[in-house]
Amino acid sequence: MSCPNDTHARPTYFENRRTQFNSMQEIDEDRVRGCRPARQCGPRQGLDAHTSRFPPTPRQYEAHEFGLREDEPFQHPRMFENLTFETNAGAFDAMRAANARPPYQQQPQFNICDLPSEQLDDFSNPNFREAYDEVSVITVLRAIMSIANSFKRSFVDSGGSKSFKRTCILQPMASDYNCINLSSGRNMVGRSCETGVRDVHCSKRQLELDVDMENTRAKLRVIGVNPCSVNGLMVMQNNECNLEHGDIIELVYGKYQFELQFKPTPTAEVKIKNENKNQLNDEAKSSDSRSSKVGAGKWESVGNGVMMVYTDDAVQASTKIAGYDIDGTIITTKSGNVFPKHADDWQILYPEVLKKLKLLQQSGYKICFFTNQGGIGSGKIKLDDFKQKIKDILTKLGVPVQVFIAIEEGHYRKPLIGMWQYLVEHKNDDIDIDLSKSFYVGDAAGRPESGSGKNKRRKDHSLADRRFAANVGVSFYTPEEHFLGKPTEQWLKSDYKPSDIINNSDIPLLEPKNIELPADNCEMIIMVGLPGSGKSFFCEEYLDQHNYTIANADKAGSTQACLKICEKALEAGTSCVVDNTNVDVESRKKFITLAKRYNVPCRCFVMNVQVDQVRHNIKYRHLTDTSHSKINEMVFNMMKKKYTNPTVDEGFTHIVKVNLKPKFKSTTEEQLYKLYLLEK
Repeated sequence: MSCPNDTHARPTYFENRRTQFNSMQEIDEDRVRGCRPARQCGPRQGLDAHTSRFPPTPRQYEAHEFGLREDEPFQHPRMFENLTFETNAGAFDAMRAANARPPYQQQPQFNICDLPSEQLDDFSNPNFREAYDEVSVITVLRAIMSIANSFKRSFVDSGGSKSFKRTCILQPMASDYNCINLSSGRNMVGRSCETGVRDVHCSKRQLELDVDMENTRAKLRVIGVNPCSVNGLMVMQNNECNLEHGDIIELVYGKYQFELQFKPTPTAEVKIKNENKNQLNDEAKSSDSRSSKVGAGKWESVGNGVMMVYTDDAVQASTKIAGYDIDGTIITTKSGNVFPKHADDWQILYPEVLKKLKLLQQSGYKICFFTNQGGIGSGKIKLDDFKQKIKDILTKLGVPVQVFIAIEEGHYRKPLIGMWQYLVEHKNDDIDIDLSKSFYVGDAAGRPESGSGKNKRRKDHSLADRRFAANVGVSFYTPEEHFLGKPTEQWLKSDYKPSDIINNSDIPLLEPKNIELPADNCEMIIMVGLPGSGKSFFCEEYLDQHNYTIANADKAGSTQACLKICEKALEAGTSCVVDNTNVDVESRKKFITLAKRYNVPCRCFVMNVQVDQVRHNIKYRHLTDTSHSKINEMVFNMMKKKYTNPTVDEGFTHIVKVNLKPKFKSTTEEQLYKLYLLEK
């Protein structure tokens, strides 16, 4: 057994029992005196001194407190003489009688039928009845207290007016979210336990709703970074809009739908008052009658179906045209994809679109949509589905519009102006259009990629809209500039301008200028240039008249056939020209060898034309000469990659640059060539 004087020794069994008896005796004596047991002494142990996670450590009693001498062990019989745990049972009963508990009083039962009818209206929906069957009475009482607090706030905020009789809520469109009670005045709605929204894309202060109970209106302002939507229209950060009873709000665009509800609902008088106010502010009386006809119109097929035209019955001719592209300008996809998944995958791009179009209509503009829809021509989109989509869009906009749809490649497809010309000649009641007062808006503006993360924007897919406006001669705006008032954005400008080639008469045909054409003696000329650079035009216009034999692989059928044509001409002492692309050294080597065999000089004529102009020429040739086969873009890029500049070391006597100087059969063809023909 351990020595009692050894403070570091482990306590014995009897020492532990001594401590337990000390505690029991102290508690028992306190109870006999009719007071609460004294808290056991000693510091609390554990991490939290205010919790009972770990029991307190009893204090150590001294031997003299039990009437023992210091040399007597704690298990001495005399220490049990004064215990009253059992002997004072009578006193213990007296203590109980003196501190008797009050009798248990049963709480009154809750009966929901006793609530006022105004509150019962709020709980009469199926969601509440289902919840009442499943949740406890405490949960129901909490809901009632929330409604009561909403009543109280409404009454206090309105200065005791009659609006305290009305409540305002955001009713969730799905059972995953909670009903949100709104008070009169400003309310913050966002990610919280009250809404049931846990998505980090929804800010805790996503929306601010300023509720006007008396007039059953609310003003919404977006505070969060991510946009919300009102009735399907996107509302960006820091933008505001007015709400009425029944409007659908998405806390985050495309997610978390709630319906704004006032209880009781607005009276007929209030509705009529609000409708009249909207009509005075948003629409003129003259436009009311026209807007009522929106959605009724007729379709027209042009050029054997290469273009479709829809004209609303309420459209009126005007000298001022407000032209718009559709995809990416008036609407965008709901799915967020570049191309829509189906005919219903669309929504209005900005809330400002509707207001802007109505304002322009009231100002006397005729609104026209011009859109390229190659998917209809290729069979990817059904024409009937797209017709219905157009009608749905116009119904949503609520303004009369004339729509021009280019289905096939050709003069009607932007940036060509076939659709605009058809408007001028056939669809504006012979009223001349003032180009200085007209404009065009589109998203194909040649803008580079910008931003990063959530604000990242892809580069524009083409320049078709910007070049369409330039070809027509009207001002051009992007949707952000036109609808949102943003400053003019940077875009990738091309150095190539088709009209400069025709108007610049100072450029010599050949460089250097002292080149003789034709040559004094028999010779071979090898043309070098990409498809569409003007080789055949130059040969027919400037060499054929000097009796040069032209060898062209497209007409002869092969390179070998061209070699035979050239060999036959050289044998007869006639100059010849190889009218092929000849973009690499190997293709030129065969003809240079042939010229050396007949001991005739060989000159190289290189077409001095930039790539954008070459593409322009190919497009022009496709529009004006159907006998030429269309050059595949992949084949063109392969030739461009394969192209090698010719050098004298290959065996040429001279290398001459040829500048393209086009000639036209008619003024119409010349005007066509001056237009931007390429979308990119």
